Amino acid sequence: GGRAVAVKVVEAEFDRFAERYERDLDAAVAWSGDHPAYFAEATVGDLARAYPAWAGMRVLDLGAGVGRAVPFLLQAFPRARLTLADVSVESLAIAQARYPEVHRATLVGSRLPFTSGAFDVVFAAGVFHHMPEWRHLPLLREMRRVLAPDGLAAVFEHNPRNPVTRAVVRRCAFDADAVLVEPSALFYTFGIAGFLTPRLRYRRFVPPALRALRPLERFLEWCPLGAQYSVMATR
Repeated sequence: GGRAVAVKVVEAEFDRFAERYERDLDAAVAWSGDHPAYFAEATVGDLARAYPAWAGMRVLDLGAGVGRAVPFLLQAFPRARLTLADVSVESLAIAQARYPEVHRATLVGSRLPFTSGAFDVVFAAGVFHHMPEWRHLPLLREMRRVLAPDGLAAVFEHNPRNPVTRAVVRRCAFDADAVLVEPSALFYTFGIAGFLTPRLRYRRFVPPALRALRPLERFLEWCPLGAQYSVMATR
């Protein structure tokens, strides 16, 4: 039951940051002039434009943390059943406290604890740069496995080619061990994982002072200097 299901996964390196996660994130991102909620809202907006909000949609948020994207997901996909997964038990507990409808389950082993074809949309935002590179391919294969036919997989990451992005990451306590992922490498790994026709898009070009121009960013998706990027593909 419930509109959102939180899934606890085995690794817990982020438990120690759970209580201070938002404070640390706000402090790091404030340097760029934006609020972290902007990035969560923009990520969900990208998903909504890429995939229609069908009735009964099933959405999996991998690396959901304390649930920052949940309000925007519920707004963009009002009839969706949301599933939250994270390596941090403490972060999911915070998400559950904020959203009482959230339930938790436990992952045992390396596979996602879902049947094949269980979701219409699976996305991970700011997750892969916290993982060693050798884990990217297995996770993408799992993302593909749990997708329904014609389902959408999406990964959103920080762009290492953008100097502002690198500065924000350096200032973020829980990014101390992060290794930013090259867009071309992630795009290639999507193909190896079996996804057909992945698409690489760059995003977040316009600074906060010029935010009125942000609707025009869609015309710059080809430019490799955006603060973030996404790789999306259907099953």
